[in-house]
Amino acid sequence: MSGLSVTPFSASRLDTVSATPTAGASTDDVLRFAELRVLAAGCRMRWGLSPRLSQPLPPLSAAERAARLEALLALWDAGCRQALDEDLYRDIAQRNPRMTAAFRKRFRR
Repeated sequence: MSGLSVTPFSASRLDTVSATPTAGASTDDVLRFAELRVLAAGCRMRWGLSPRLSQPLPPLSAAERAARLEALLALWDAGCRQALDEDLYRDIAQRNPRMTAAFRKRFRR
């Protein structure tokens, strides 16, 4: 996972990482919830999309996105709460611009 980085922040600022979906949630709901956790964590770390990119990157395939989410969630479950996959965050942010803007506005306060 080439886009993985660890940013030093207190664990209390990343409380969205420890959240879990409800027990009766569908697979799509769980996947969407995991993507929102990544997006929230990136916005909370105040990450923006890289200014060096003149064009958006091509979107990750569904299989690659699922594999990256699984790997990142495993890191978070193991206690590496500051880990964040930059490419995954960028992909989710590009696919969800309104949600990204809402998270940034919320965490800017």
